[in-house]
Amino acid sequence: MFSPNIRTLEVARALDCARHHVARLHQRMAPPPAVMMELVSQGWAAQAITAAADLGIADALVDGPLWADELAAAVDADTDGVSRLMRVLIGRGVFRRIRDGRYALNRLGDTLRSDAEISMRGAARFLGAAQHREHWSHLTTAIRTRRSVVPALRGKPIFEYLAEDGDYDEIFNVAMTSTSEVAIPPVV
Repeated sequence: MFSPNIRTLEVARALDCARHHVARLHQRMAPPPAVMMELVSQGWAAQAITAAADLGIADALVDGPLWADELAAAVDADTDGVSRLMRVLIGRGVFRRIRDGRYALNRLGDTLRSDAEISMRGAARFLGAAQHREHWSHLTTAIRTRRSVVPALRGKPIFEYLAEDGDYDEIFNVAMTSTSEVAIPPVV
């Protein structure tokens, strides 16, 4: 029978607590409007991560650093658009730019590889999908009415809707698998 290592649980809890307090300290060190702007603009960063996942940026960088034009060609995108996307993501620590100006993977960017040990590419694609964003854009209405958003928007419960939209269903399934891979070890 498996018994969890109590010491590992204590360390995980302590690290989680420390991360929480560091985040609160970060918030207290800046003016409240700046902190609020940072919070409300996190959706932009999430969408940039989704764009990188949709384009397969991390997969394109797996064999080594690339110049902007090489990366754009590898993901079939506009060079200027890729450069702007990478600047945003490098600013958030998701990828890196090496001294000669080429783009490269780092620890966070590596999680967006489709073949990563625990890939977050599916989760990024699902959470940033137009349908998912649309559902969340109705949160205020759901809170006011206490009604689920999906049936109101789609005319059916979420799993029926997923069954009819094969692409979105596939993204959902990949996302659930990858998030389970992250959640299961701490639970066990």
